[in-house]
Amino acid sequence: MSRTNLDSNTAAALAAANVSMFALVELALDSGRLYLADLPFTVTWNGNDYLGASGIGTIEPITETDTEARGILLTLSAVQSAAISTALTEDVQGRECLIRLAIVDGTTLRVDPCVWRGVMDVMTLEDDGQQPVLRVTAEHQMIAWQQPSGALFSDAEQQARYSGDKFFEFSAQIAEATIVWPSAAFFRS
Repeated sequence: MSRTNLDSNTAAALAAANVSMFALVELALDSGRLYLADLPFTVTWNGNDYLGASGIGTIEPITETDTEARGILLTLSAVQSAAISTALTEDVQGRECLIRLAIVDGTTLRVDPCVWRGVMDVMTLEDDGQQPVLRVTAEHQMIAWQQPSGALFSDAEQQARYSGDKFFEFSAQIAEATIVWPSAAFFRS
């Protein structure tokens, strides 16, 4: 999947001679949103403080093709005890994961609103006794296209959603009907 929807300001910033870039990661948790920046210090953008995670956090390379977008792996080492508690108790499956790209050109900060969007799958904690490592896997939002919708397209389902709507009233009869077209009478005339 190629990114062809960059706005002209972001494209111009990327084409500049001296450009610095860093990732902004947003994870939706029960306790609130967790904001992380790929910097050694905290940065504020859009009213949110993105905690500096450079050196302790990594994002696996994002690979995309024209037909598929794969999941990613986020890793945090040197995590605090609160993060360990969250990893052990909170169900993160299906929660939003968003990665943005921040571009600094001189004194101007531009943020691409969405480089990668998906949902978290699992959060695991690896503790070798020296330094705990928190790993979060996430699936791209395109994965939802591969899932069946669960809709039956039946009259009962339509009535439950929209009482009085008779759009699917005869769908069961039509599905079972044998229709011959054109009929034999058409050829007799």
